[in-house]
Amino acid sequence: ARVGGVAIKTPPSSQSCRTLVPFITARNIRTTSLKSSAVTSAGGESLVANASKNRGNSHDSNSGRKLAYGAAAAGLATSAAIVKYVRDEVGGTEGLVRTASFYSLAIPKYIEYRMHMWYGSPDDVWDDLHRETSQKGLDKMLELKGFYIKSGQICASNIGNAFPRIWQDTMSVLQDQCPHKDLDTVREIIESDMNKKMEEIFS
Repeated sequence: ARVGGVAIKTPPSSQSCRTLVPFITARNIRTTSLKSSAVTSAGGESLVANASKNRGNSHDSNSGRKLAYGAAAAGLATSAAIVKYVRDEVGGTEGLVRTASFYSLAIPKYIEYRMHMWYGSPDDVWDDLHRETSQKGLDKMLELKGFYIKSGQICASNIGNAFPRIWQDTMSVLQDQCPHKDLDTVREIIESDMNKKMEEIFS
């Protein structure tokens, strides 16, 4: 006979049957309990895994936000530093435009000079290059004025013995033929820089 899925030899005595019933019932309850425990355990492990995954996703999301915030802060700090440098060292937007205008001539000419040095160009080619470049440089200095005219005067005086004769001759007009500012403009500049009236400064 089979009872609860277990083959047993059942004695004719009803007392023996009553004796086996509790054992079979207990066995079935234990099996069911083990299955339930296994399901519960698997479910618990799944919940733990999901929780860990969620914590990992949350950590990655927080790290991404922190990285974005850090990049934004670094960008702002860099922008502020550039603005300060342009204002204090270059002379603001006007100074930046003048600097860009000067280098738009200086950089291509520098490259051209280096190419002639590389190819070992003859003296007559160098003379032509000096005449062309010095005249363009003079025109640019007269256009930009200020510091650039002072640089041309240094070239004309050949301070440091660094300039070819053609450059010195071209720039010599800046020593006694510089364009001048009217007195009102000069007064405005001096009083603005010194924060005083000219009469107080030169009294």
